[in-house]
Parts: sequence; structure tokens; C-alpha cells
Amino acid sequence: MTLALLAFLFPLAWSPGPGNMVFAAIGARHGLAASWCASLAYHLATLAVTLAIGFRFLAAMPAAPVLFRVLKLAGSAYILWMA
Repeated sequence: MTLALLAFLFPLAWSPGPGNMVFAAIGARHGLAASWCASLAYHLATLAVTLAIGFRFLAAMPAAPVLFRVLKLAGSAYILWMA
């Protein structure tokens, strides 16, 4: 399952879209090195989420409600920080 999902996500991640436009804008403003760093961080995050889905991490959440709450709060704090 995980390999099939990775095989699907790899070309999707490198196809033209809004994410790649962000990387182009970062590269135009801050240079190629910054663009590569942003691209690497984005793709590592995508890989982490894909692996979590593939290894059924979210299926374990009902068994650990405290962990689920911490994850929700951390996600909310991150979104507020980004805003």
C-alpha cells in the first residue's frame, strides 16, 4: 500500500502546480539554495504524511485520545503561527 501511494505521489509532487510556483518565487527572491531548501522541506513533509497514512498511524488515534488532542493542538498552533 505504501509503495503504491509513494509511486502515485512522486510524479504529483513534481508536476506543475501552486507548490512549484511558490518554489519558483522563493528562488527568484532568495536564490536557488533557498528554493532547494523549501522544496526539500515540502517533500520531506509529504513523505512523512504519506508514511503515516501508509503505516495506519491515524487508525491508532482512537486508542490514544490524548495523543490525538496534542496533535490537533500542535496543528492549530502551527497554522496560527503561519498566519
